[in-house]
Amino acid sequence: MWTRQRLVAVFAVVSALGGCANSESVESAEAASELDASVTRIPAAAPVMVPCEGLVCAVNTSCPNGKAASVSGTLYDPAGRNPLRGLAYIPTDPQAALLPLTTGTGSCSDSCDSYGAIGAYVTGAETDVNGTFTLEGAPTGKSVPLVVQVGKWRRVVTIDTTDCTDTVVPASLTRLPRNQQEGDIPQMAIVTGACDELACFMRDIGLDPVEFSGPAGGGRLHVYKGASPGPDLGGGGPGPAGDWPVAGCPLWATKSALEKYDLVLLGCECGKHNETKPDMGPMHDWLAEGGRVLATHYQSTWFKNGPPDFQGVANWTASQSNGPTPGPFRTDGTFPRGVELQAWLGDAGELNADGTIRLDPTDVSTSVSTVNSPTERWLEDTSTSPAETKLLSFTTPIGGVTLDGGESPVTYCGRAMFSDLHAGGGGQPSAAPVPASCVGGAMSAEEKALEFAFFDLAGLCYSPPPAEKEAPPH
Repeated sequence: MWTRQRLVAVFAVVSALGGCANSESVESAEAASELDASVTRIPAAAPVMVPCEGLVCAVNTSCPNGKAASVSGTLYDPAGRNPLRGLAYIPTDPQAALLPLTTGTGSCSDSCDSYGAIGAYVTGAETDVNGTFTLEGAPTGKSVPLVVQVGKWRRVVTIDTTDCTDTVVPASLTRLPRNQQEGDIPQMAIVTGACDELACFMRDIGLDPVEFSGPAGGGRLHVYKGASPGPDLGGGGPGPAGDWPVAGCPLWATKSALEKYDLVLLGCECGKHNETKPDMGPMHDWLAEGGRVLATHYQSTWFKNGPPDFQGVANWTASQSNGPTPGPFRTDGTFPRGVELQAWLGDAGELNADGTIRLDPTDVSTSVSTVNSPTERWLEDTSTSPAETKLLSFTTPIGGVTLDGGESPVTYCGRAMFSDLHAGGGGQPSAAPVPASCVGGAMSAEEKALEFAFFDLAGLCYSPPPAEKEAPPH
């Protein structure tokens, strides 16, 4: 199974061994990491014929500084605004098509593998939290392919590299694709909510308006009009938007309907509207086989009032507040990505001098008190005791599942993220059509926090650290 931890380890091993590998030869690469460190390598200048393949043959290992050419840059979101953690690599064969990224879900065992299809590469690396990468041992030449990727967001460009030096790639070439003409984009659906500007958030991160379409319109973001009513589709790709009778929405009526999608966004509908959610089982089961969901505020009903294992991921408040919520707000630094989010927001200029986050109180609501391990809390309101959770995530199926007859480690295939941060609106309902009504401009602190979480959700599979166990009594 492809997880972020495993792919990064393979990148490191292959880089140390001189490149040339693929995501289907992991076992060989991992075994190579156990080679005796005392093996003597052939001097770079020795006239030895070494078998090579594709662009591996264009790597000059005889540079005066002892290093080959390198490629560096920063991976950005589709808008080219904010840096992201992801992958960058140079494929081995410049003429071959990249491995296909299958869309949708089908089974737990296949879901994570579909995110790790990177094919054979010469050199590759994971970016750091600020999006920066350096690919050592790069080939020299014209029109060298470079791939940047976050999960099923993938773009390939060509660059010219210079022998024995570092080639810095401009930001215009290292952002993710805005539309299907520029590259691969996951298949997503959004339920618009009158009390949340989640659809405009997708526009602000750079998704082209043409990708907003009805379920049959061919776009990568299928728009379903939420209850209350939610905004309709307008100014995007072909329609009409998905709609439903009061009895239920076709998006979540069956697991097979959800299986068309990699990720679903559920905007706040100004209320629970459980009348449109008569059966929460399909959503639960889709998440268990690899689906991913980002839900805001009143969409907490999927968890608070869902199947028992979903109810137990957190301690939900008896009633929900619409805000404003004054804060102050902080990231949770008890897990690695909470620490990364704090640093990332600081670099984005969204922290006060005391380290609190500059969230607009009118865009922050209250639905949950505390979380239950291994659910991870990302943001909290420190004015309450205990601190109330504002952004959380958990992996699915709850408790994990064992594959391969129980010989593999426990596997988590899907993921859910819940946010009491709204992506704008200031608590004022609006049914203006999207994306036509999206005004753009600078992103808010709420949007930036959601963007970090969104692309983390859209990336490689993730397994939470095991819950801490209490020490046995003496």
